[in-house]
Amino acid sequence: MSKLVNADDVARRFGVTVATVRRWVRESRVPALRPSRRVVRFDLQAVESALSVPESVPRPAENRPGAPDKAGCSSPARTKGGAK
Repeated sequence: MSKLVNADDVARRFGVTVATVRRWVRESRVPALRPSRRVVRFDLQAVESALSVPESVPRPAENRPGAPDKAGCSSPARTKGGAK
């Protein structure tokens, strides 16, 4: 186990807010240790592993029809029956 850090340290490390880190804990996206009801600590290596996504796995927004592309433009919505 590596050094245990608090939510402020995790937020700073990943460039997010403390509220985001707390949401990740609620959603079980990152492992957290609770030595008491109000105190939450994180193993930084475990958090990094939990948040790492292989590059070969596409992100959900990239696969959705009508989702904006990198330039901010959305593709036309698909219609049923072949109508254009």
